[in-house]
Amino acid sequence: MFRRSISEVLLAHRDSHQVVEAFLTTGHDFCVDVRAVGDQWFSGEVSGADPCGVVIGFRAIAAIELNTALVNFPPPGAPPRSPSLTQMLDSLARLSKTVVLYTNGSHWVGRLREVGHDYVELVSPHGKSSFYLQSSLQWIRVTG
Repeated sequence: MFRRSISEVLLAHRDSHQVVEAFLTTGHDFCVDVRAVGDQWFSGEVSGADPCGVVIGFRAIAAIELNTALVNFPPPGAPPRSPSLTQMLDSLARLSKTVVLYTNGSHWVGRLREVGHDYVELVSPHGKSSFYLQSSLQWIRVTG
């Protein structure tokens, strides 16, 4: 049996407009309409009582529930070129969106100001700048 990467599975669900349920190592879980898939992350929209955008690193995923019976997987081929997390974070910084950065056991609110190769600068609502390593980010909630 051919084993696909999680990127290919998420891309097929995005293309089939099928929602996935993501269970994260941080204890969070929600249904996500997948919008973009990167090299080690995916993003989407969460609906329901508390709608928001999310960017989820693959290493933050404990499990994903999906309905593969409704998905058409493309034949095996060369993997598509995927955008990096740095590129996604740079897009969020340009849009000046309010985000919540989640790491293991902590979270911070603010707007992304600068994105480096391996870090992000977050400006809090009080104007304080803090720097976070991209490798420490588990997932990001985009609130506005």
